[in-house]
Amino acid sequence: METLLLTLAAAGLGFLASGMERHAKQIFGKATAPRFRNSCAGIGWAGLGLTLMTAIRAYGVSTGIAVFFGVTAAVSLGFALILAYRPRLLLLAVPASVFAAFLVILT
Repeated sequence: METLLLTLAAAGLGFLASGMERHAKQIFGKATAPRFRNSCAGIGWAGLGLTLMTAIRAYGVSTGIAVFFGVTAAVSLGFALILAYRPRLLLLAVPASVFAAFLVILT
């Protein structure tokens, strides 16, 4: 279950970072269209919501919320380091986390 939560949070935060103008310039090397950024931000928030719902379903309300914040903090730290040193790496990390989430769901 923790693997699923980590991959869902990584996908959500990756899309959310792609939806921010500054990070989009870092990741893609140029400014992106506002429509694209808004779509990425919406997908990112939906991914984080899905992560929260999955954590609550697996652990119950009180523990699930705590697990959600812990997982989100761990993934956020990793993404902060990636954005600081190798922002183009998120072009590979986000699709890989989406693919990994589907693999975890299927197994």
